[in-house]
Amino acid sequence: MQNYDYLSRFDPDRFSPENSRSRPPMAFQPFGFSGKRSCVGYRFVFATATIFLVTLLKKFRIKIVNEEDVKPLYGLVTRPDKEIWITVNKR
Repeated sequence: MQNYDYLSRFDPDRFSPENSRSRPPMAFQPFGFSGKRSCVGYRFVFATATIFLVTLLKKFRIKIVNEEDVKPLYGLVTRPDKEIWITVNKR
């Protein structure tokens, strides 16, 4: 059985350039949304966020200020080309 005590100690030199060279390039695999290391709680988070958004939309009316034209800016993630101002009124 292997001893992993060195992993439980704080060692700031573990990530130094010298020590990083000896480590395989794919050694660090953080949690993600797919594959064998997917986060166990991501479905719960999406369900909770959906419920929160629906509750918010049931209680408030959200409108874009002055009915301004929103133009998409395409890239890795599509986003608006400028800030979107909204008004929030209680229903």
